[in-house]
Amino acid sequence: MTRTSRGGRDAVRRIRGECPCEHPLVLEAEFPRIPFRLVPPMKIRFVLAALALGASGTALAQATFTPIPNASGVAGSNQNGCWVSGGTGYSTARVSADGSTVALTIYRGGATSGVVERDFAVWTPSGGTQVIGSPIGQGAAFGYGVTGISADGAFVCGTEWVWRRIGGFQSLESTLNPWGFALLFGCNDAGTVVGGFRPSNAAIPYPGDVFRWQLAQGAPQYFPRDAQHPEGYFLFGCISGDGSVVGGATWAPSAQYYQTYAGALLTSSGVALITPESVGNSTLVNDLSFDGSVAVGQASLPGPLGGFGLVPFRWPAELALEVLPIPGSSGAASACDASGDTVVGTCLSFGTAGSSPFLWRANGGTVDLQSELTNNFGLGAALQGWTLLTASDISADGRVIVGTARNPLGCEQAFVVRLPLPAPASYCTAGTTSSGCNATLGWSGTPRASGAPGSFVLTCGGVEGQRQGLIFYGTQGRTALAWGASSSFLCVRPPTQRSATQSTQGTLGACNGTLTFDPLLFAQANPTALGLPLQAGTTLQFQGWFRDPPSPKSTLLSNALEVVFQP
Repeated sequence: MTRTSRGGRDAVRRIRGECPCEHPLVLEAEFPRIPFRLVPPMKIRFVLAALALGASGTALAQATFTPIPNASGVAGSNQNGCWVSGGTGYSTARVSADGSTVALTIYRGGATSGVVERDFAVWTPSGGTQVIGSPIGQGAAFGYGVTGISADGAFVCGTEWVWRRIGGFQSLESTLNPWGFALLFGCNDAGTVVGGFRPSNAAIPYPGDVFRWQLAQGAPQYFPRDAQHPEGYFLFGCISGDGSVVGGATWAPSAQYYQTYAGALLTSSGVALITPESVGNSTLVNDLSFDGSVAVGQASLPGPLGGFGLVPFRWPAELALEVLPIPGSSGAASACDASGDTVVGTCLSFGTAGSSPFLWRANGGTVDLQSELTNNFGLGAALQGWTLLTASDISADGRVIVGTARNPLGCEQAFVVRLPLPAPASYCTAGTTSSGCNATLGWSGTPRASGAPGSFVLTCGGVEGQRQGLIFYGTQGRTALAWGASSSFLCVRPPTQRSATQSTQGTLGACNGTLTFDPLLFAQANPTALGLPLQAGTTLQFQGWFRDPPSPKSTLLSNALEVVFQP
């Protein structure tokens, strides 16, 4: 999955100078590191973006739920049940960072009394399900399937194979077999680097060595064992989008299998433990943000943070490990988006058969995915007769979720959910000018990356007349920094990009001035500017800036607007 950088870990930043578009940030303090933190069990309620309207009255796209078929159209079955696609464990569905492609295991039609035969496949909305290969070696014996997919879906890897859209299926069985029970557990966004694991000792099958393999080069690069892990590491199962960090778990010396191991990150500079290697502490990293600065997974922690079974966690680098609240008794975080601020996973509840998927967002909390899709995204009819069981992966922008469900016929089947992009959102507070004006930034049209100039325009009204001003934007998210001693706040996190200075027109001393900005026209004329070219999911924060000589800083700012661009 594609991952985007979270930026720095600074707590306080300030800007120097008058215009927010030209001056560097100064780091003033850093967050202290805290051992553990329990996230309050808040419940986010998404705005129903499918019905959100812009100033022009144009509705944004609807949420969709799509079951993924197998190649034959007939479920595979045996005495234990029936399956169409998806699966669990290493057979789980995975989605490309751009949300265009799902890689998964599909089951062949027909009934047998033994193992249901299966294939590896990719699915796209336009091309449907395409078989890319069949299980081989250990994959056939243990049912292992897809383990990674590139950002654009053109590269897929499994436990001992790779597939390229141009080049096809390639078995790595002969390469990996000399190492024993070796496997690939993921790839970077570019599809050029894979992560893998091999046992170090056949007599002690659990600890082993972790490698990172640039496929264009001849041999894997092994991470060195440190002094605390002379027998090797326990298991690693994910690699960051940029290929720099590997996540998994260490093996405590002389520990019992599945009893004592700690979540850990491996980089070229060494190993970083997320939790201590202590008795009863069993933690595993399942996914990483693009740059590896956020890890998510499952933990069985001693004390009040743990308790019975597993709990899902999120770990931002150098901050507290967060135990995520879930609508169940036990669970695990399966994957996160590019920033690590949106997490999906699966939970179980005492006294309730089966599992259920959850969705967690940093700005709101946790929801049961099926309830959220039914109640707040209008998918009740589409989900009629379906029971969602797992959520296994999520796209870079947090809008495309894949998992496994039980269909109306009682068979397990993979699904893909596409959430709509939110409407432009106003945030922050406009300053009051010396004439009592409050500049308000709004919009008209629909924000589409493929739109023509004029189809989406920002307008900042209520500005003092006959002043100079501009609209600027950033790509790094929201903030709220005091604008000197004035009543304004800088609400766009730097670095920022300014537009051309313009006159507000109107009447001097009156609040009838305006500023306008056409992002699509600007993008057309400035293709290498900050955050450009625009793409589906590009998120920008905009704010108006204008002169007000009598104010303490001689300039003031409007409210801010966050815009997510549709395709």
